[in-house]
Amino acid sequence: MLALCGLWSLYLLRGQMPTGGPTPTPIIWTPTTAPTPTPPPPATDEPTPTTSPDIAIGRYVQVAGTGGYGLSLRNGPGESYTRVDVALEGEIFIIVDGPTMSAGAEWWKVRDSDNEQREWWAVGNFLEPMEHP
Repeated sequence: MLALCGLWSLYLLRGQMPTGGPTPTPIIWTPTTAPTPTPPPPATDEPTPTTSPDIAIGRYVQVAGTGGYGLSLRNGPGESYTRVDVALEGEIFIIVDGPTMSAGAEWWKVRDSDNEQREWWAVGNFLEPMEHP
């Protein structure tokens, strides 16, 4: 009889699941929308001119910093224009027009202070402002 009670207990226990312990919580992923990216600023063809406060129409400039090679004088504001003359280091000019931006460089129309017929465009990188000679 004792053996029968033991078998009966095993039969009853076999069908039961152990209890206790936490019930696992399912993880639910909810997609969220990404923040809207800020659009880049519109591209411009030419950079905004950054005019030197010392170089201006009517002011005198001197050719400087060419390493002795001189400064190309062109018939228009940019390297794509024909080089018509070369200004030597130390030559003095009067600014008559500009600035005009071309390929990221600032160009000024200059007139030879000793020869009014010599009026061409020069890149501003090699022009130093000066007082009236």
